[in-house]
Amino acid sequence: RVSFLKKAVDQKNRALASLNQVMNVSAALLSGQEGQKPIACTVTANWSCLLLQDTVTISCLLENCSEYSLEEGWTLCVQLLASPCALEEESVDSATTFTFPIDQLLPGNKRELTADTKLDLPLTISCALYYSLRDILGSGSDSSEALDDLLPDDSPILSPDREGICLPLSECTIDMLQCLRFESSPPGPDVPPPAAAPPDVETFLKLSGEQTEPGGVTASELPHAPGEENLPPSAASIRVSSELLKTALKTSGSDVPLSCATLRWLLAENAGAEALSSREVASVRGTAPDG
Repeated sequence: RVSFLKKAVDQKNRALASLNQVMNVSAALLSGQEGQKPIACTVTANWSCLLLQDTVTISCLLENCSEYSLEEGWTLCVQLLASPCALEEESVDSATTFTFPIDQLLPGNKRELTADTKLDLPLTISCALYYSLRDILGSGSDSSEALDDLLPDDSPILSPDREGICLPLSECTIDMLQCLRFESSPPGPDVPPPAAAPPDVETFLKLSGEQTEPGGVTASELPHAPGEENLPPSAASIRVSSELLKTALKTSGSDVPLSCATLRWLLAENAGAEALSSREVASVRGTAPDG
């Protein structure tokens, strides 16, 4: 009987210690939302070679700058939400969630995790830490009642299933500019501007949705021929005021040409474009993930 009671007391002590650690981590994250969070998750898109094929992967760097250790029970949840295409009327959001259990992450340590999936750009990525309270309270029949007594119904950090605490870390968007892969060879000659004035953005979007053939027949009117998928690609030219760019990029007192400054700004979040900051490059040629 004494041995049984001692085992129960030890189990409750471990549960209280785990709950205290969870509350400390939660308080540190919720109190540091104005500035840099003590536990941060940075998302980047990187090119890698998998099965002899170059592909783009999403990497999440989890960094623990707090004074508390993330012990067993914490899980990093990464949700990938593909934005619907504006040209498709019946498109819907599609989300994929990856979970990475964290055995232990001591203060000052980092851990890199990779999500290997097909990228449908642009992609919104949300990262959050999740802790299951059911693991603390045990899997007994009274776990739900004990959880109701532990936290109020209006607690903002309870997950929808009321079985855990969910702490948002970050949210970002990965777009085509961040996933471009640049060739080592110098870029070819610039494409001459079209003779006629380019259409405005609304006209371009409408025409690209129809995929007009050279003869003036839209793709929806063509028979299903074997070469139908080889329709000519759409092209657009957008003109922006140079004075507007100079003001926005603050290049008035700089020796960097406006074209180089604009290119650096466009590719600032691309990991493979670091070489552009060390030399003056006015044009580059890159490859998108779909080739």
